[in-house]
Amino acid sequence: MAEKKGIGNIHTHQINEYCLPRCIKRQQAGLPVWFLKSGIPDLIGGRQGREFLNLMRLEKISDVAEKLKVHMDKAEDSQSGFKKIDYSVVLLLDFKFVSKKAIIEYDYIKIMKDTAEACAQYPFRFFPFFCYDPRRKNVYKLLKDAYESYGYVGIKIYPATGFDPRPHKDECMESINNNGGIKENLESLYKFASRNTLPIITHCGPGGSYKCSVDIKKKFKDIWRYTEPSNFLEIAYDYGLRICFAHMGGKTDHRLEKELATQWHNQIVNLIGLADSWSSKGRFFADQSYGISHVINKKKKLKEHIDRTRKYLEDKGIGKYILFGTDWPLGLYKFTEKKYINSYRDKNGLTQEQQEKYFSDNIARFLFGESKKIPQNYVDFTKEQCAIENRPFRIPEWVKEVNGEYFLR
Repeated sequence: MAEKKGIGNIHTHQINEYCLPRCIKRQQAGLPVWFLKSGIPDLIGGRQGREFLNLMRLEKISDVAEKLKVHMDKAEDSQSGFKKIDYSVVLLLDFKFVSKKAIIEYDYIKIMKDTAEACAQYPFRFFPFFCYDPRRKNVYKLLKDAYESYGYVGIKIYPATGFDPRPHKDECMESINNNGGIKENLESLYKFASRNTLPIITHCGPGGSYKCSVDIKKKFKDIWRYTEPSNFLEIAYDYGLRICFAHMGGKTDHRLEKELATQWHNQIVNLIGLADSWSSKGRFFADQSYGISHVINKKKKLKEHIDRTRKYLEDKGIGKYILFGTDWPLGLYKFTEKKYINSYRDKNGLTQEQQEKYFSDNIARFLFGESKKIPQNYVDFTKEQCAIENRPFRIPEWVKEVNGEYFLR
């Protein structure tokens, strides 16, 4: 009997309204915050719109984690033989520097701790990634704490909020918006990730939460250069890092953004193929979390999207590096996790072999390397939280234990 491989989702968030500054909430909806809180959008947003708004109003991140778990479980369909989503990567967000007016109701350290504890409620179902903004004071110390004390297993960066990810390249180093030291903080980040073999996910798309400008003199178009995929070419090679381009360049309806997304999409495909031949340990991956929200109700476009995914997975140069992700809960207005994943799993979707690559093997390899060994810091923190809360530390079927070490199947 074949072993049960875990079905993963590489791109989710556990956020509520306390994690986002007011300018982000207004920008994302295109509506004043007072209107969003008035209850009127609940009446006109439909069932999924109401679910998203109610989710954002939850006071505790642990409650958001429970909602995500429910969505993951609902992807199971016994009649079709479809399995649930076994585990999700949870990406922390840090929007402190997205705007001079960005105000978050409680501090980032609390968000970091609350997210870690929420993930630990369900052993091996959530793997948290720390969001690293090199402009934040003491950010390197926070990263070390996140890794050593709170079980974080990877790093998320969001250059489009206003920084160049390449050391020595950021013209904003002396900006009053940050504490300086960007060069040193970036170098420390990459050295730490290399030393501990931690994966990095970077936002890569012309859409995103940065349209409330970093600087009053800049428009959001001016910071697209920070998200350029080629920025990571030397970083991945020199430090031997596994780097995933979130959203695979993005997909938007605006003409200019669509052209840029297509350019980045093609560039990412080329970078993945190039890195596959390196002697360095550096590799590029890409998740397609940009995607189904734009095509889910358009059968022709959905078919084109799945056909393209199938083509990539069959390509010997890039087939090992394409990942499934949903960006939950930001797509809730358009789709549920079940509707998203089943688009790939029905009769017009991917073959069983392609599904194993897309949902299982590729994600496990990106997260934990060829061995698929789950880091001990995650295991220790999760066990500790289970003991504190008097909960059992259960090993699910998609995880195997060998001499006290744990591996994704």
